[in-house]
Amino acid sequence: MSADSPRHTTGILLSDPDLRVDATVEWSAHGKDRWQERGNDVGYLRAWAQSKEVDYPDAHSGARGRYHEASDCVLIVKRLRRHSPRIGAEFVDKVISVIELGDRPDHQQQYVRDQVRGDQ
Repeated sequence: MSADSPRHTTGILLSDPDLRVDATVEWSAHGKDRWQERGNDVGYLRAWAQSKEVDYPDAHSGARGRYHEASDCVLIVKRLRRHSPRIGAEFVDKVISVIELGDRPDHQQQYVRDQVRGDQ
């Protein structure tokens, strides 16, 4: 398989979107770039479905964090309100960046991972 070929596991293309997940999630160009660098061949929507909401202290300006354990990354997310003439007001979550948790200070890594372990 060439370096440009998507990886397959048991017939499922890992970069395929999972249409069963929330379609009200968007990724900024910057978020997509960071995910491609750090995301272990997991597709964007699948990453969203596999991540868990966490309190992430470095999220600013109304952003929040979602921890993706398999990649050890935090998705930085903003909630946007949009108005559609057909639907009215709707909210969309937009992933604006991806942070490698292992690059953060030890206390911050522990804080985020403890939140996810506490859910189990």
